Amino acid sequence: MVHIVEGPLYASIQEPLPAEVNSYLYEELAYSPVNAQWSDARKNLAWDGVRRFYNKDKQSFRSGFVDRVVFILKEVFDSDSTVIRNFPELEEHPQANHFLSLLRDPEDPSQPLSLRPYQNRLADAIIQHPRIVIWAVPRSGKTITIAAVIARIGFVPSLFLCSDTDILSQTAKVFQTVFSRCSEVQVGIAGNGELRRGNIMVCTRQTLASVFGEKWSRAAHETKERDIERTEDREWLRNFVVEADFEVIDEVHEVPGSAVYRNLLRKSRRVRRVAGISGTAFSNYGADLLLEGAVGRIYPEGVVDYEELIDAG
Repeated sequence: MVHIVEGPLYASIQEPLPAEVNSYLYEELAYSPVNAQWSDARKNLAWDGVRRFYNKDKQSFRSGFVDRVVFILKEVFDSDSTVIRNFPELEEHPQANHFLSLLRDPEDPSQPLSLRPYQNRLADAIIQHPRIVIWAVPRSGKTITIAAVIARIGFVPSLFLCSDTDILSQTAKVFQTVFSRCSEVQVGIAGNGELRRGNIMVCTRQTLASVFGEKWSRAAHETKERDIERTEDREWLRNFVVEADFEVIDEVHEVPGSAVYRNLLRKSRRVRRVAGISGTAFSNYGADLLLEGAVGRIYPEGVVDYEELIDAG
C-alpha cells in the first residue's frame, strides 16, 4: 500500500518507491514546451528542454496531480494507494437540501432556483472531486451551478476569481439575487479600487495580483484597474484569500499561459476545494498538465457541450 499525503498545494508519497516507479512518474508528469530547443538554457546544455512537475528526491508533486498519480500506481504498477489529506475535508453539509431550497432564480427572484439535470451533474462532480476543472459551453449556467455548490457545502468562505470588472459585476449580481434569502451569505466584491467585504467574495485577478505585490501583465483587451488604497482593506483581502475554504477560477483556460496567475493560486494556502470553470478550449501543448497541477483534472462528468445544452432546451 502506497500512502500519499495531500496538502492544499502539494502532495508527497511517503514510502520509498522502486526506482522504476519513481522514474516513470518523473517522465510522465512532464512535457516539452513549444520552441524549447531554441532557449538559451537548452542551447547551453543547462536544460534538457523538458518541464517537469515531479520531484524524484522528495517524491512530491502539485496536489492537482493526486488522482493521476493514484491512477498510474494502480493501472501501470498494480499498486494500491490511499490518500491522506492533512487538512479538514470540505464535504456536503447535512442541511444541503434546506440551503438549496433558499436559492432564488436569478431571472425571477420570486421563484426558487431550479437546476437543469446537467447542472446538477456538474455540481455533483465538484462535490465529489476536491480539485476539478469544469468545461461547459457559454450560456450553460456555470455561475448558478457554483452558487448551488456553495449552498451544498454550507456557505463556507468562498473566493470566485474572475478575469475583469465586467464579469465581476455580472457574477456579483447573480450571486446577490440567488442568495437574497440566505441570511448566512454576504456577497462581497474586490476590483478596480473597490472592496466590499463579504463571506462570498468575487475578485478580479488584477486586484488579487495588486494586493499580493505581483505584477500582472495585461492582455491588449484588458483595462488597467485602480488599486485598493486602504492598507487595512488590502490586508483583509490577503487574509481572506489565504483562509478561503472554496476557490473558483473563472476562465481557467488562461491559467497555463500565465506564471503570475499560477503563483496567485498558490496564495490560497488553506483551500479545501478548488473548481476551475471555462467554456473555451485550450491548446494541448502541455497546458493540460499545467492546468491539472495548478487546479485539477477535467472529468467526463464535468463536461457540457453544445449538443447537451440544445437537448436541455
